[in-house]
Amino acid sequence: MSVRTILVGVDDSPGSLAALRWAAGLAGPLRASLVLLHVYEPLAHVDELQPGVDLRMLRERTEAALQGVCTAELQGRGVEHRLVVREGMPLDVLVDVADEVSADLIVVGARRLGRMEALLLGSTSSRLAQRTRRPVVVLHQGAEAH
Repeated sequence: MSVRTILVGVDDSPGSLAALRWAAGLAGPLRASLVLLHVYEPLAHVDELQPGVDLRMLRERTEAALQGVCTAELQGRGVEHRLVVREGMPLDVLVDVADEVSADLIVVGARRLGRMEALLLGSTSSRLAQRTRRPVVVLHQGAEAH
């Protein structure tokens, strides 16, 4: 199997950064490119609303901050990458973008859910493996590239 394009789900979680580092470590020797996908959920940012700040500005601020974090993590690695930001349900967007970019591999970070949250919502990473025919790697916080 040839790996040319790796889709990486990114957000501000430690598991996401572990996934980004791991994917970058794999992409370098394979000369694969990374498509970094952030699924923006507007309702998750409602508490950040202030007078004069609208949802569009929050999205732009979130995107700029994430671009900075990703660029810092990938600096000096020589890995081609681009950030894609979409709105929607994370599972659906991950599957759709993987198809759009013909990803050879999907890499996501695991988030720790509380028992009730996991029972009610399930895990995006475990449902992703069931929804796609593409290989999926799930990294936990503390996982490091070798």
